[in-house]
Amino acid sequence: ASPQLLSTCRPRTARTGTEPPTAPELVATGRKAGWGVMAVVAIGLVLAGVWAVRNLDVMRPVTDGSPAPALALPRIADAKGTLGPKHTLSDSLGRIVVIDFWATWCKPCLAQMPALEGLARQQDVDVIAINLDDPAHAFSLFETAGFRDLILVADDGEVSVRYGVSSIPHTVIVDQSGMVRGVYRGGHDVAASVDAIRK
Repeated sequence: ASPQLLSTCRPRTARTGTEPPTAPELVATGRKAGWGVMAVVAIGLVLAGVWAVRNLDVMRPVTDGSPAPALALPRIADAKGTLGPKHTLSDSLGRIVVIDFWATWCKPCLAQMPALEGLARQQDVDVIAINLDDPAHAFSLFETAGFRDLILVADDGEVSVRYGVSSIPHTVIVDQSGMVRGVYRGGHDVAASVDAIRK
C-alpha cells in the first residue's frame, strides 16, 4: 500500500487533525472510570449497611410475639377531614389494642366495623381505626353509623408500611404489654382473639 493510501485511511478528527487515543490510553481511561463506579457502589453499600443497623426495628416484620411498632397518628377531627391531636400506641398501654387498617371503599372493612365498635365499648379494649384513603369521608361515615368509641386516625403513609399492610382489612391485635398477639389479613373473628388474650 502506498504511503498516500495509508495516510488517508488513518482516522483523524475533523478540524484539529489530532490522532484519536490509542488502545492503551482507552484502557487506562476505562479503568479509571471503572474504579470510580466501584468506589461509588462501595460507599452506597456501606451507607445502606449503616442505615440497616440503625433501623432494624423498621425492617423487622410485624409478627405474632414481636413488640408492636410505635405509632403516632392524628385523629380525624371533623367532616372536613381536619387532623387533630395524635393518638399514640403508648396511650393505650395496659389495654388490649386492636389496630385496624381500612378504607372507605372497602366493603369487608365496613362489614366488620360494627363488631369493632362493640369491642371498643369494652373497658379493657381500645380499637384504633386507621383510615388509608379519605379522612373527610371516613369521619362522615363514622358519624352516620354512630361509631363513637373507635379511635379514628389518618395514616401517614409510614405506619401502614411499617405494619406490612398489603391488603385490607388488615388487623393487628396487641396485648396489654405491647406485644403483637395476632396479625390478620381479611376478615377475622377479632372478638375471639381478644377473649383468648384475656384468658
